[in-house]
Amino acid sequence: MPTQLSNESLLFTARGAFPKVPGYRMLALLGRGAMGVVYAAVRAESGHLVAIKLLRSDIASTANLARIDRERRILEQLNHAHIARILDSGETPDGSAYLAIEYIEGPTIADYCEEHALDTRGRVRLLQEVCRVVAAAHDRAMIHGDLKPGNILVDLDGHPKLLDFGIARLLTGGEEPLAETGGGPLTPASDVYSLGAILSELTGGADAVLDAIIRHAMAKMPEDRYQNARALADDLAAYLSGRPLSIDTRPQRLRWQAIVVALGLALLPTLMVHVSNSPAVPSEAERASLAARHLWSQLSQPELRRAESWFRKSVETNPHSATAHAGLADALSFKGEFDRVNPSAAFSEARTQARRAIELDDRLPLAHAVLGSVLFASDRKWTYAEAEFQQALKLDAKCVRAMQGYASMLMRLGRLGEAGALMKRARLLDPASPILALQEAQVPFYGRRFEVARDLLRGVLARDPSCSLAHYYLALCYRFLGQPGAAEAEMRMARLSEQEMSAEVAWIRGRSAAREQLQRLLDADQGNPNIVFVAIELGKNDIAFELLEKAIRQRVTLMLGVKVDPRYDGLRSDPRYEGLLRQAGLANLP
Repeated sequence: MPTQLSNESLLFTARGAFPKVPGYRMLALLGRGAMGVVYAAVRAESGHLVAIKLLRSDIASTANLARIDRERRILEQLNHAHIARILDSGETPDGSAYLAIEYIEGPTIADYCEEHALDTRGRVRLLQEVCRVVAAAHDRAMIHGDLKPGNILVDLDGHPKLLDFGIARLLTGGEEPLAETGGGPLTPASDVYSLGAILSELTGGADAVLDAIIRHAMAKMPEDRYQNARALADDLAAYLSGRPLSIDTRPQRLRWQAIVVALGLALLPTLMVHVSNSPAVPSEAERASLAARHLWSQLSQPELRRAESWFRKSVETNPHSATAHAGLADALSFKGEFDRVNPSAAFSEARTQARRAIELDDRLPLAHAVLGSVLFASDRKWTYAEAEFQQALKLDAKCVRAMQGYASMLMRLGRLGEAGALMKRARLLDPASPILALQEAQVPFYGRRFEVARDLLRGVLARDPSCSLAHYYLALCYRFLGQPGAAEAEMRMARLSEQEMSAEVAWIRGRSAAREQLQRLLDADQGNPNIVFVAIELGKNDIAFELLEKAIRQRVTLMLGVKVDPRYDGLRSDPRYEGLLRQAGLANLP
């Protein structure tokens, strides 16, 4: 669940029609996640405020309702004051499965630390309390399986409260889900690994002793970690009291491995399996870069800011490290890609950081790959961008980041065959990467092979249900395949802003809905370029061209698809279309 709202604010945010759940009065939408949608509700019997997690239909179809109820009753045995309880489970009138979870008021642990300006000791003390809670669950043979800052709230008394305890097990047929980092079943050491990642995020390895604790908790092999959460808590207590730890505290450099996982990417097994325990080298930096790009695919601005923060810390720690500058450049480049209003500042700094990386080491493939992406996405200097991508691949023929950026540019230029070939090469090198699988599906989408793209996107979501861009592009495929209901359902799983969602849903529903909403969207426009598709749907080409010309001036990346994106097909017969391509630098290209 996301950070909770106050009881009073919930009453004022309840709008629209909510799903009907027997015995509960729905109040407000709290958020959307990989497993489904979360609502605030009141339990009719007791009047208590609860959180209703409505499970995705594909998950619920594989999870027998009787088994869910049986597993819930097992989880009730935890009955811990700092673990949010699963209160109820059942089925809605339309056949959807739901869980009723204790409602917790308070921010996430990361937000709490920032809001209260906690120093390192305060953060360690708070996480030590989390470790004690997890240890109590381990004593009852219960594994959380999905520990992350978003699943740890801090209540009004300043104590942590853990959410979603055991839900990973509950939704996998009662069998233990696989550990994040290597394919084995979840054990207490799996939770220890995640606790180490959270500690890394909260403290940044503030000193050599904390860095040693983080490294031990996040050791590649489970047998090399703290064997349970209590042992980790004991060493945190020793750190706070100045006593010797149970482990070797000789200082080492912060690894890219810690950065990748602290960015919230423990569910990228291939990234983690291939990251060694040696000091960072370019291939590891590239993996950190690709991992951070996965955040971009989730359309999550808070996580993107977290990625940027981590790479900035790396540059501050290692100002003469080319890999650190290249990592920051890449974080800034996809920050620019995400910004649909004014991306110039992010792209400008990304360009500076990439060039600094090349000054420090002109043989670093990642630096050339990132510079190529900036020259493509912001500067629209296709020839120079292509030269940088090719230089990266000349230095390392297996540079997946270069393949990904190069293919992205080739698609927008209409060179779909070349883009598809590059993506096949990249996927062979990293077959488990969600962002590469997503981009492979974009090739047939831009080629109007919507059924092929649909099937590939379904495969992406089967492996990574949290990939918002996969939901987004799958929604587009359904719309072009004449399935607006399925399209709207998928679009609502993407993490779009309220304004973006309104525009996309209006486009999906067609002319009648678009006509009703277009003027309202234009009146409330806060730099939302997605409105252009509503205008095209209505044949309002004057408005569409005005919006696109503005996007070109502001270098918003949405305009990069104007040559190939099927949503622009309604403009192609307009005499102004060729002029638009010239303004975007996309005319007269092979």
